[in-house]
Amino acid sequence: MKNKIHVFRETSLQVVSDRFISSWIHHVMQHLQHHEYDIEVLIVDEEEGAIFNSRYRNKYGATNVLSFDTLTSGQMILCAPVILKEAQSLKKDVSEYWAFMLIHGTLHLCGYDHEDPKDAIKMETMEDIILQDYPIQ
Repeated sequence: MKNKIHVFRETSLQVVSDRFISSWIHHVMQHLQHHEYDIEVLIVDEEEGAIFNSRYRNKYGATNVLSFDTLTSGQMILCAPVILKEAQSLKKDVSEYWAFMLIHGTLHLCGYDHEDPKDAIKMETMEDIILQDYPIQ
């Protein structure tokens, strides 16, 4: 298996390019020294994001990112309108926030979690290191 990232869009809202998405995922996987992976990225609207969130997490409404499977293959679902709204409400640069969400989702694919406070600190530290290590383009 080679490094493969497939980006599919189920929304007309295009905030970042497929190349931007792929480069951030590649960077995280390189940083974690995972050299073979196959990841499907699905960019959805709020309605579809809510359906996935209800189906897989039993929660109402759309969430920013969902990740499934681990290490070498998996799927990440990103809800473009939610990420855009969050970036605006946090007064963050939209590209920087997308990069953060891609890092966050990829770390979930690699087994990181934030349910337990110790795990949350570990994950947040790794997010910060990766964001500082790779300039946003």
